[in-house]
Amino acid sequence: MKRWPRNINVIGCVSVGALTLLSACGSSASPSSSSTASIPSGPITIAATFDQTGIDAEFGLGVGQGAQVAAKEINDNGGILGHQVNLVTADSASDPADTGSAVQKLITIDKPVADVGPEQAQLQAAKSLFDRAKIPFFASGGDISLDKANEPLLWRS
Repeated sequence: MKRWPRNINVIGCVSVGALTLLSACGSSASPSSSSTASIPSGPITIAATFDQTGIDAEFGLGVGQGAQVAAKEINDNGGILGHQVNLVTADSASDPADTGSAVQKLITIDKPVADVGPEQAQLQAAKSLFDRAKIPFFASGGDISLDKANEPLLWRS
């Protein structure tokens, strides 16, 4: 039996937490009409951008597995305000250049309401795209330049 390195398990847990947080932010026992005005009918699309290939793929695949577990848990418990989560993924391929094109494709085609990931070096490539599209995103890591930055759409672990 293969044991996952501790950091992969931690990132998987962070992914579960991020999707759970997104779920909790939008859930309510009896939503008012004003709280659901911006929620479209049908499933809510949440993206997960992580390294599926490249040098950090083993690390990134833990993130993807955590996101899948979180989406299933949320859907099994009624979804977000009664809407199922549609989890879409993008491969940041351990490369900032690939991250930019993968995130642009997510934004253009899948139109997520939020994103979990990417990590470290890929974060800068994705940040400006998510900011322009006004899509909140959760990232693990990032450089110290973000420590005091006013980034209302970025949550970091």
